[in-house]
Amino acid sequence: MNSKAKFILGMQFILLALYNLAHPVTPTFLEIIDAPVYVFGVLLAIMSLMQLVFAPFWGRMSDRFGRRIMFIGPLGYACAQLLFAFATTPISLFFARAIAGSFAVITFTVNMAYLADQTPKADRGKAMTLLAIMSALGTSVGYFLGGQIGVIDYQYPFFVQFGSGIFVALLLWFFTRDQRSTTRADVQQQNQKNQFRTVWTTYRTTPLIPLLGITFFSVLAYVAYNGSIPYYLTENYQADAASVGNFVACINLAAVAVNFGLLPVLKRYVKDQFALVGALVVTLVVIVLILIPSQLGLFFGLGALFVAGYTLVLAMTQSLVSQLATNDQGAVMGIRQSFQASGQVLGSLAAGGLFALHAYLPFVLTLVALVIALMMSIWLIQSKKRKK
Repeated sequence: MNSKAKFILGMQFILLALYNLAHPVTPTFLEIIDAPVYVFGVLLAIMSLMQLVFAPFWGRMSDRFGRRIMFIGPLGYACAQLLFAFATTPISLFFARAIAGSFAVITFTVNMAYLADQTPKADRGKAMTLLAIMSALGTSVGYFLGGQIGVIDYQYPFFVQFGSGIFVALLLWFFTRDQRSTTRADVQQQNQKNQFRTVWTTYRTTPLIPLLGITFFSVLAYVAYNGSIPYYLTENYQADAASVGNFVACINLAAVAVNFGLLPVLKRYVKDQFALVGALVVTLVVIVLILIPSQLGLFFGLGALFVAGYTLVLAMTQSLVSQLATNDQGAVMGIRQSFQASGQVLGSLAAGGLFALHAYLPFVLTLVALVIALMMSIWLIQSKKRKK
């Protein structure tokens, strides 16, 4: 792995930490401005919807103008979070979150494309696995730091996001070479107007389409679970911002530890599609156990296993999609990000509405989505066997 690939993995860690700083204080923030409980789901959905809309655009722009445009992501996100910090009504929160989603998606789309550019095809699976791990580790650190800072003042995490976002944008501008694909992307720009149609035409006979479906349902499951956790802990266990941050941080650290131990073994001895099925089975069993009322300690352990399983699912789907893509990594990753954002939109809206009815209903949605994702992954394996 070259220095450019290592750099972007490090930046993924920093950016995910930056993007998750404010999550532990958001329940307190919404309570202070007297926002209805379902607003948290709408906020997540708006951000995800903007990612859905802008992911193909930014992926295409990175293929055409260069991966260096990724510096725009943290810069735009920083400004959006400053607006969020001073919002006083749900409408102003929605506006700030729409801006944040439009720019944050640059990170998730272009970083994957840049990493794929810098990695030989044989090593892309390993690179995408490391990207997923760095995302989980960054999320953990972001939640922990955000919780600690938020105890001092609920607005402070937003101010840290603003200053750090500008600094990270400068780093990306000065240290990222202007890398882009010069073959397939140029042809696509000249001859194709519809990016979705282009990807469908190129990859419809490959496993890419069912993999995108698995991505959608697995992300929906995770968002329904993870988006509800801060509010579930606040309502059921009277947790403050620091406790929420520590809880989610420890869960993600445990998941990272599990993946560091398991992933090298899985990559060596198990095919990605079989590892994907196994990870989905684990998350499915765990969410069933979570639906059984338990003490906080057991809930913590199950949460760690769930996030570990989801991280494996994310790593395997990213790996399989990246291996299928040819010279248009930006376009394919943009489409993948759109499916991921679609799952985030539906999961966020449903989680907010279901949580308002009962705190356990978002977990039921997670269960249903995981069952569908598992069935699709099994079908994918069976279809490959039939082709052989």
